[in-house]
Amino acid sequence: MKNWLEKYKALLILFAYLGCATLVYACLSENNPMTFLMGLFFITFSFFKIIHLKEFYASFKKYDIIAKNINFYAWVYPFIEIVLGLMFLTQTNIPLASAITIIILLSTNIGVIKSLRKGEVLECACLGVVFNLPLSKVTIIENNIMILMAITQLLII
Repeated sequence: MKNWLEKYKALLILFAYLGCATLVYACLSENNPMTFLMGLFFITFSFFKIIHLKEFYASFKKYDIIAKNINFYAWVYPFIEIVLGLMFLTQTNIPLASAITIIILLSTNIGVIKSLRKGEVLECACLGVVFNLPLSKVTIIENNIMILMAITQLLII
């Protein structure tokens, strides 16, 4: 357990910060805190990818099924996250943002599951290469939470 906590410490701290910001937002605003959390998530995670874009590209291309087949997709992915983040934060076309979120994260999940089943030991590109996180079930859980929130947005709008 201690080894797991050490490995995912940065990710856990980041989620705690995002959760606290969302809680404050929920208390002070009448807007949807779920879309706020999703927006913060995408903006924050894109930041870490853009810091070392070339390294993110190389890492992401190893497992994402769209990035494996469409070369430029891994280059633009962090910028797609920025656009999605802004859409969620500004409450702009939430159905479209949710649909895109579902598609891109399902693509990533399929690639992660395939890589894990093959026994590949890869670095997770979710926080770029700033933090050395392994590709694992945690990646799938993280993506599934975002997918479930996106589905929820489609159901409530």
